[in-house]
Amino acid sequence: MTTVKIIGVHGQSLKPAREDLEALWRDALTVAMKREGKKALANWDAASFELIYYGDLIGIYSTKAQRRYDATTDLADHRRVLEELAAMKRKSFASRSIYERLPGRTAIREFIADVGQPLLRSIGLTDFLIRRFAPDYLIYWNESLNLRRELMTRIETSLRAAFETHERVIVLGHCLGSVATYEVFARADDTPHQVHTWLTFGSPLGDETVKKRIHALERLPKNVVNWINYSAEDDYICHDDSIADDFRALQEAHLVSHLRDEHVLNFAVRYGRSNPHHALGYLVHPSFGKELARALNGTLA
Repeated sequence: MTTVKIIGVHGQSLKPAREDLEALWRDALTVAMKREGKKALANWDAASFELIYYGDLIGIYSTKAQRRYDATTDLADHRRVLEELAAMKRKSFASRSIYERLPGRTAIREFIADVGQPLLRSIGLTDFLIRRFAPDYLIYWNESLNLRRELMTRIETSLRAAFETHERVIVLGHCLGSVATYEVFARADDTPHQVHTWLTFGSPLGDETVKKRIHALERLPKNVVNWINYSAEDDYICHDDSIADDFRALQEAHLVSHLRDEHVLNFAVRYGRSNPHHALGYLVHPSFGKELARALNGTLA
């Protein structure tokens, strides 16, 4: 039986402890695989899963945010989110009427989604928006700090070990985790090792401001066979929801076999308000589960 390693890289902001966050991801993916059937669940149970954790690094530099962070409450809210998502029926994930009734959805968010996104696609996230909604990106880009170097080193170390011990490697990248992973892929030397499937979600890789700050953007990754990007409606981080357009050169250069965007509804509710960027809402989504099940089975999209 083919050995499979799944590597997850979480997103920005302060997080619960490593073991707690990894357990949340593992439980969410178990829910998704159960929905896909016995074979998918068996493949998932046979695979090895590792979460690349860097919440400790964010905690070092986000001292102001750290003073406001209550890990116990946050973990409890994460678990509640997962319980609610796990209880949803498969068909409900496609229900716009259910989504529109989520608490915290406002006309302002709809305006930003409908009117603001085209503008953001052309100019990228402004410094104000990054500072307000994604401040850890500023820490990541600050070359005098260690977050970028250390996170990339952690990803590289995990990938190297996975290629040595497993026959198939699958990578999941959320938010800032997808950016750091892209930079690792792009700077890798020619290698016979290939990532079978890379699933990104809530990723800003299509954003103009983010792309300008990516190291060696002109160096296209050569070690990803299948890349599928998930973006949720109203997720401001991935307001440019078409990665395939931005990285068409990968297919034109025959460096990736398949590159596709999937648009979904994210039903996560955090602290009583809709949070379409939340990782668990992506991980349990049937569309995400379907592609992970295919990757576990060795099938390309």
